[in-house]
Amino acid sequence: MGNINRRTTIVAPLAAFTMAWVLFAYTRASIQTARANAHMEREKWYSQHHNQVLQEERRAAEAAEAAAAAAAGRAPRPVEEKKE
Repeated sequence: MGNINRRTTIVAPLAAFTMAWVLFAYTRASIQTARANAHMEREKWYSQHHNQVLQEERRAAEAAEAAAAAAAGRAPRPVEEKKE
């Protein structure tokens, strides 16, 4: 059956185990990084969307206040523009 000694009998399984372990570690790290990136993007999107909704609500409230003031016959209060 060929020249099989202890060194060659252990090298192949050890190499296979090492490659499997490296692949496992890389896969876990990649999944964790992808989850963290997705979480950050989701938070960024929600933050931007929430700020946009707040600005629209503020503009609508100011427009309603101006309309009510005009209906009551008084001058609407000046609106201060915020620079972003």
